[in-house]
Amino acid sequence: MKLLPGEKEWAQAGKRPIPYGLPGEEGEVVREGREARLVTLETLHPLRVAPLCAHFGLCGGCSGQHAALVWQRAWKEARVRRALAKEGLDPHGVRPLRAGSSPWEYRSKMEFTFSAEGEPGLHERGDFARVVPLGACPIAHPSLVKAMEVTGAWARDWKLPGYDKKRHQGLLRHLRVRWSATEEKVLAALSATEKKGFPRGSLDDWVARLRRDVPLAGALLLLQKGKGDALQEEASELLFGRSYLVEEVEGIRFRLEHGTFFQVNREAVALLWERVKAYLSPRPGMRVLDLYAGTGTFTLLLAREGVEAWGVEIYEPSVVRARENAEENGLSARFLAGDVRQLLTHEKAIREVSWDAVLLDPPRGGAGRRVMEKVAALEPPTVVYVSCQPETFAQDGAVLQREGYRLLDLEPLDLFPHTPHVELVSLWQKAERVHPPRGSYGDFTQPLQGVGWHGEAKGLLKPNPKG
Repeated sequence: MKLLPGEKEWAQAGKRPIPYGLPGEEGEVVREGREARLVTLETLHPLRVAPLCAHFGLCGGCSGQHAALVWQRAWKEARVRRALAKEGLDPHGVRPLRAGSSPWEYRSKMEFTFSAEGEPGLHERGDFARVVPLGACPIAHPSLVKAMEVTGAWARDWKLPGYDKKRHQGLLRHLRVRWSATEEKVLAALSATEKKGFPRGSLDDWVARLRRDVPLAGALLLLQKGKGDALQEEASELLFGRSYLVEEVEGIRFRLEHGTFFQVNREAVALLWERVKAYLSPRPGMRVLDLYAGTGTFTLLLAREGVEAWGVEIYEPSVVRARENAEENGLSARFLAGDVRQLLTHEKAIREVSWDAVLLDPPRGGAGRRVMEKVAALEPPTVVYVSCQPETFAQDGAVLQREGYRLLDLEPLDLFPHTPHVELVSLWQKAERVHPPRGSYGDFTQPLQGVGWHGEAKGLLKPNPKG
């Protein structure tokens, strides 16, 4: 079977995503759940390369190391164009994909899980009950990998059991580590079911080993008794140093706790802000509403430019941290805690302001139709939408388009090499209402044609012959 360009994976067989394949390759394929799996490969893509990571194909962390970077980036640009065309959005304003400076060691935050035997690693692809112990991770900052290695050796020496997800017993659950490029330090948080399960002196030894081998700013113990697999902090204890790192972006200092949402690629915030700033042209007295503001990154960057910036965020601890960040940096910004849709509907103060622009950066699931309709109802001349999921972005964008906004410019960013993830920043301006038919903008595979794909989009997205 000949593989086709995939929608959310690199390739697909028929309509089933097929991990670790490349379009144009031919081989034997078998169904495996909702996906398909390559059994043999008879024809290889010329841009297939040897993965750098020894765990590639088993670890669920990244899935693109078998493809040369030039191909990965062409596919990501094609993914964006495909998503736009499917929802009837004009892809002609899409800029060439922009990438960060390094495809390796770019992650500044990692969350490792312990196997039942007490070995730290990442979940196996497709099976969250199984953990792949890691000896290395080429996309993570070396200090984070070192912290994992130190913790693994410590757990083995003290014979500490990991948490068995099937029996719901054991001690060690997660290791969350983050790196500050500003301070060049590590913050480590160890998650466990209970403190009394640690032998006397073992936690002191963990801290001592970390301090010896990594530039440690702080170490915490997190307690989690619940059965859920995701890290949920029910209680915490500071074992050493401080509970936060400081990261500086464009002269603004942000405090980051172990669980604070912040772009994990150290270059991401600066690259995203560069494009957001170019789209908004911030000036003193300008009024901008920042939705899904998190800890206030964009809100505070706008405030520094003299903008009257309001941030809206549902997660209360992030709002508290955003206000603290504003105070510590001597900036004036207003933050509202609550659900975005509810506040846009019921918060009179928001509806009474004549906004010059609305900026939104929703989670992967997008903002949704109702939020986009509420945004349009505010009638800002400009909307800037930041997204980490092209498909939900396009769905939200189609709502904006129906409400009278036009997509003028869009820049895709490759901030997560070797994964299918692609970030994008887009500029929308108020215009006449338009209703183009879905799928009306032709073949989305154009970016792939320069890297070896010469097939048609037939069966994936029907091009409009009048294109």
